[in-house]
Order: sequence, then structure tokens, then C-alpha cells
Amino acid sequence: MKHHLHRPVVFFLAFLLWQGLCASAADDQLSLRNIFEKARDISDIRAPGMPGFRLSGELRIWGKKGGPSQGKYLYAWTPEGKWREEINLSGYKRVRSGDGKQFWQVRSSVTENPSIFELDQLLRIRHELGIEEGDTLKRLHSENVEGTEADCIQYVSKRGFTETFCFNPGSGELLKYTPEKDSSELPWRAPWQQYSQFQEWAGKRFPRTLRGFNGKHLVMELQLGEITPLPQPPQDYFDPPESATFWADCPTGAEWKVKDITQPAYPVSARMNSKEGTVTLYAVIEEDGHVSGLHVLHSAGTELDQAATNAVSQWRYERTENCLDSKGRTEIAIDVTFSLQH
Repeated sequence: MKHHLHRPVVFFLAFLLWQGLCASAADDQLSLRNIFEKARDISDIRAPGMPGFRLSGELRIWGKKGGPSQGKYLYAWTPEGKWREEINLSGYKRVRSGDGKQFWQVRSSVTENPSIFELDQLLRIRHELGIEEGDTLKRLHSENVEGTEADCIQYVSKRGFTETFCFNPGSGELLKYTPEKDSSELPWRAPWQQYSQFQEWAGKRFPRTLRGFNGKHLVMELQLGEITPLPQPPQDYFDPPESATFWADCPTGAEWKVKDITQPAYPVSARMNSKEGTVTLYAVIEEDGHVSGLHVLHSAGTELDQAATNAVSQWRYERTENCLDSKGRTEIAIDVTFSLQH
């Protein structure tokens, strides 16, 4: 009889323990999300109320062979949200001017240089730190990043991929970002990124050195000078450049998410001949979400290129919730991988 009287007590204690574990897990998720939010905030030198600034630096990009291509980088921003960016490399030049919802662009090439896609990603520090509802975080080991014992956190997306972020435990900056696969067969890719030599600006902290790596190889490096107050620019400095094209701008995150995706059909002859590889396509997402302007940036052979192009031409995108006010089109690079592994 006593045995049966004790059973509800045991169940009640187990329920309390389960509730405690759930509360602890929720608290831990909140604590980890706060680390991401702190890093987002501390790096946001373009936040409302921030003073105008000018930032310039030296750019180096390594190819397959030989020394790096060297160039110049310049960025200027006003408290009203207007900005101008200039990139100059050997044989390449791009100028952008924007207002936070759209930007205008002139460029020396018709389609984007693949390495510049990677540079754009390297500079989007805040965008990397966005956590969506349903994503989970897990505290990992500490790791030495450029002499700092960084706190590393694994990010698990509800879409099935994982990434690792390492932060300075004292000041909170993002020091290192690593995706699930830190190397690529594409020589210009910079899958993982490292940030160091931070400088203070109006209560924020921004890196002077930004590096992108492909496996163990340094692919690109941007060495920035001191952030300085924006001098009085010419009256037309932030106006759209002459003959510029018009594009969407969303400072708070990625402009688009995939709405409908068509998987490529693996060509029978390519499968029979064990052909594999990654096709990288340049694409433009139009304002209504359909894809145009497809162009092969990296080929895996004619058959696979065509299969990838046929599939991606049917993809449809929609604007993310953070970027509903953005207007215009967006240039992207899309990887389509063909593999016979099961």
C-alpha cells in the first residue's frame, strides 16, 4: 500500500526535474543568443545615431598561382544612411552608392567577379550573426584565435546545416566564422573567415584585419586603416554614379530566401561516365522573385552546366521579413553540386 502512495510523489519529483531541465536549456539558449546579439551590436558602425565616417584600406586577393592581386577599398557613410563604396583592383573597378533601401552601381565587368562576391560576404559581419526562430545553439570548446582564447558556439539551422562562431569572451566581438565545410574546390571561395585587430569607434568595435580562407590557404585579406570622421564631401558625392544600375540594399540581413526550388536532373550520360562537380552560376533575382541573367562562373562540363542552368532558371525567391522595404534586384552566386555518392 505504501508503495502505491509513494508513486505519485516519484512522478511529481520527476516532473519537477524535467521542468527544471527545460528551463535550464531555455535559459542557456537565451544566454547564447545574447552573445550573438552583443557581437551584432558591437560591430554595427552603421547603427542609427552613429556619426558619419570614412574607412579605407588595402586589399589582396590570391588566385591559383603567383602573388596576390592588390587593390584599394574605400567606404563612406553618413548619419542619414547614405553611403558610397569603391573597390579598385587590377583590371576591375566597382562603385556603389546607396541609401539603405537601394543602391546604384557601376562596374567594369558585366557580371560580378567571383572573388568580389566573397569580399562582400567577408564584410557582412552582422549578417552572419542573425539567428532565426527554430535555430539552436550549442556551446563548444574554447579555441585559440590569433592569441585569444575564444568561446566557440555551434549554430544548428532548422534548415539542416551547422556553422561555428568564435567570440572574444571579454569584449564580445566575432573573431572567427567556420561553416560545416571549410574548404572548396573553387579557388576563389573563402568559406571561413577571421577578424582581428579591432578598433574603437563611437562605442563600437570594428576589425582592422579581415581574412578569408579556403581550407588552410589564405584567399583574401583586407587591411583597413583607422576609422575617421567623414569630412565634408562634394555635394554630389553620394548621388547615383552616371550610367549606374539599380539594386536592392538591406543592411539588416539577407534580402531573399528561396520559395520554390527545382532539383537538377543528373544527365544520364554524365552519370554513366561518373562525371561529378560543382557548377557556380551568376544570377540576378528580379523584383518579383524570378531568376534571370544566368551565367556560368565555374564549369563542371557542358552537360552538368546545362542541367544546373535549367534547374536554377525555375527557382523562385521571396523577400525576407527584415527586408520587405528594400527595392530592386539582387546579384548572387549559386553553387549546384553534382555527386554520385549516396
